[in-house]
Amino acid sequence: MESLETTVQKKPGEALSLSCRGSGFNFGGYGMNWIRQQAGNSLEWIGAIWYDASKTIYAKPVEGRLEITRENSRNMVYLKLTGLTAQDSAVYYCARDHSGANISSSTNTMLLTSVLLLLMAGCVHSQVVLTQSEGSVTVAPGGSYKLTCACSGFNPSGNWMSWVRQAPGKGLEWIIAYFIERIKHTTQSVQGRFTASKDSSNFYLHMSQLKPEDTAVYYCATHSGGTHTDSCTRTRVEDKHREGDSVRA
Repeated sequence: MESLETTVQKKPGEALSLSCRGSGFNFGGYGMNWIRQQAGNSLEWIGAIWYDASKTIYAKPVEGRLEITRENSRNMVYLKLTGLTAQDSAVYYCARDHSGANISSSTNTMLLTSVLLLLMAGCVHSQVVLTQSEGSVTVAPGGSYKLTCACSGFNPSGNWMSWVRQAPGKGLEWIIAYFIERIKHTTQSVQGRFTASKDSSNFYLHMSQLKPEDTAVYYCATHSGGTHTDSCTRTRVEDKHREGDSVRA
């Protein structure tokens, strides 16, 4: 995935236009998503477009202001967000859906490409920085660990759930999308080592045979499949209500 912008500066009330080019996969066979991350917050799915542009869905905070379009002939997907407010300051990601054809009930991707939006008030602006919390755990290579995502406001057992990670200095990487044990998708880099499970209130990531390349910040995510997203607060087993914990191997 290739973002065609890097840093964008806007004033409140203006419009934001972003472009993203896909490569290395059959672009016209996949739904595309836009996701953002405000400073200090977890990932937020804001909208998606079907593989053939026949349908779009948007999160409630941006309904009426966000338009997503695509050009399959050019492998391009676009975002236009109007009426910008301070709450729209974020790092924006374009994301390929994890499975082909229609958008599935999850907001995941193999790799996401980002662009930074800075909102300015007159001549004054503050840079938005992607930050992680202090929560971390160190595990020896070859060891095992379990992460717990405590969910509220919905029942995770009835929704697609996902794990996404971000290695130091790299983009976001989708690793597992999970509905039930026989309906799931796992990226090749963790197959046979990482598994997921869930119950009525939690989503788990079971990691074994950890390698140095597994060092990353891990996030959980869900998409209800409707016009809004529910959110999970991803936690470590020991420390709850901490988002963006990092695992070091």
